[in-house]
Amino acid sequence: MAKSKDGKDASASQTTEGYAPEALIQAVQKLEKRVNKVDERSAKAEVAACDMTDSVGKVENEVITLKGQLGELDNRLEEVSLDAQSLADQAFEKMMGEMAKMREEFTGELLALKKENELLKEELTLLRRATVAGGATIQAGPKVEIPKPPKYHGKRDAREIDNFLWSMERYFEAVHLEEDASKINAATMYLGADAILWWRRREQDIKSGSCSIRTWDQFKEDFKKQFRPHDAAKVSMMKLRELKHSSTIKEYIKQFTTLVLEVNDLPEATQLIYFIGGLQRWAQQEVERRNVQTLAEAIAAAESLVDYKDTRKEGRSNGSKGKGGGAKPTDRSSTSSNKTVKKDKAKGSSSSPSSSDKPSNRGCYLCGGPHWARHCPGRQKLSAIIASGGESSGDDAQMGSLRLFSSVRATPKAEESTKVVKVSTLPRSKGSLMFVDTLVNGRASKALVDCGASHNFITEKEAMKLGIKYTKEPGRIKTVNTSPVPILGVAHKVPICLGQWSGTINLTVVHMDDFSLVLGLEFIDTVRPFSFEADGSIMIKRDQGSWSVPVTREEVEAKTISAIQVSRGIKKGQETFLAALVEEEEPHGNEVPSEISGVLVD
Repeated sequence: MAKSKDGKDASASQTTEGYAPEALIQAVQKLEKRVNKVDERSAKAEVAACDMTDSVGKVENEVITLKGQLGELDNRLEEVSLDAQSLADQAFEKMMGEMAKMREEFTGELLALKKENELLKEELTLLRRATVAGGATIQAGPKVEIPKPPKYHGKRDAREIDNFLWSMERYFEAVHLEEDASKINAATMYLGADAILWWRRREQDIKSGSCSIRTWDQFKEDFKKQFRPHDAAKVSMMKLRELKHSSTIKEYIKQFTTLVLEVNDLPEATQLIYFIGGLQRWAQQEVERRNVQTLAEAIAAAESLVDYKDTRKEGRSNGSKGKGGGAKPTDRSSTSSNKTVKKDKAKGSSSSPSSSDKPSNRGCYLCGGPHWARHCPGRQKLSAIIASGGESSGDDAQMGSLRLFSSVRATPKAEESTKVVKVSTLPRSKGSLMFVDTLVNGRASKALVDCGASHNFITEKEAMKLGIKYTKEPGRIKTVNTSPVPILGVAHKVPICLGQWSGTINLTVVHMDDFSLVLGLEFIDTVRPFSFEADGSIMIKRDQGSWSVPVTREEVEAKTISAIQVSRGIKKGQETFLAALVEEEEPHGNEVPSEISGVLVD
């Protein structure tokens, strides 16, 4: 047994020894692999443990941060609660204060009502006693008759329109009319002629829905838009600027105050400047000497002045007028002409400026001022006055006046017989020269309307002032008994505006001494048909409407009128006639005392 056992062990050991290295190597390798895996796992575990440690640290930090934020929130909540509590306390206190104030006001009003109630009870008691005693006699006030406003018939006059609307508003106040519809109905009852036709057309438009007039302000606006001239204020302003003290002071003040009322928003300082600037020199000096500061003071100072003028009659100067270019009239014809002039004066149709103002008091015979002639500042001009032969106002020779009428003669050649050209006579008007305020090329100017001029003329200086550009063209200008001279040029299609009318005209640039702008027959042919209105204005009528042009007249002592004509390309040797209106009159001048005239003769 032992032997066998030993034999088995020996064989086994031999077998093991034969295979021991390979098995051990494999076993060692497996163990190494397992150890490596364990190492890897332990490394991963260490990494995970480190990560977990970091995460735990972060969580702890976040927990600490959250705890801090929670503490801050608790503090803020406490602050908010404290603020809310204080605001609530303040609102409560304010509300209680307002309630106390309202309670006091209510108590005061209640006491006032109680007092008023007691007073009413006392008055009621007195009334009852008076009723029992027979009552008191109550006298009604006098009944005032309210005058009715005048009717408006459609005249395009700014003053009449403003007066009508103002009268209607005063009438509404007097009759206690407050509703707009009632005001419009009442106002339309006082319309007539063209105005009532306008309202009938407006009623049809209202019924058709094309327009709406529901208030009194809308009615006034539409009414003014229809009848009030759009440039009324501008025209009145231009008239005010051109107004001069040419007649009596009272008449000048009346004209000035009327124009001032038609101009809106004109400063008082400007009114004062215009008023003093329009007075005659002597009156202007007297008003300025009194150191006036307002327009009312200036008017009062001017009204206190006396018009110093010569009271002597001017029969000698008016008694020798002729009717044409022939011989002078005899004494008999002079007497008859004096009678005719006196009749014309009685009818108010005289056009002579010297016959319209009869001086009442004798002053300076040189300037008409309230001082002696020896103290006159224009004394040195005495010789010039005598030599001028009666110049008092205006120019001695004027162009195209419509108030003179006569036969017209052509200028004959030396070797030919005299030829007379007959023309139709022109009616005598109340003014002398006719001027209009214009807007030429957008700028203001004053033009003479001259039927004796063939074209429209303007001076070179005025053309430069108005910004008018002209081109040089051939042509000559000729007046009575003068040689033709070349024109400077012609401006075509120049825009012009006269009152409500506007259009374009051609202007011939020439040399002129007396006037800067002349509108001749070329302009008259452009605007016709036209008519002269009762107020002195020109009414231009066309199919599409009518336009009013204000006209001013300046009184002059001119007796010779020269016509102007432009000749273009007249053939050499061709006979040309130029018409001129001429009225002869004996020269008359200012009377000079015999002492001074004797000195002048010496």
